[in-house]
Amino acid sequence: MKRRGSQIDGSFIYRTVVNSASGNDDFQIEVFRSREEMENNASPYKVLSSLDELLDFIE
Repeated sequence: MKRRGSQIDGSFIYRTVVNSASGNDDFQIEVFRSREEMENNASPYKVLSSLDELLDFIE
């Protein structure tokens, strides 16, 4: 499952990847600098593995 979103000011694009194959819902948040990078499957600018990391990143 993938979700797409963007930061309020449009500086970053986020893609959430959820893997529930192992019985546990593991997720990661991939941060891209532009929609083009995300759509062209470029390496993410940053990969976050928790909501705390996302909040720290946004601050």
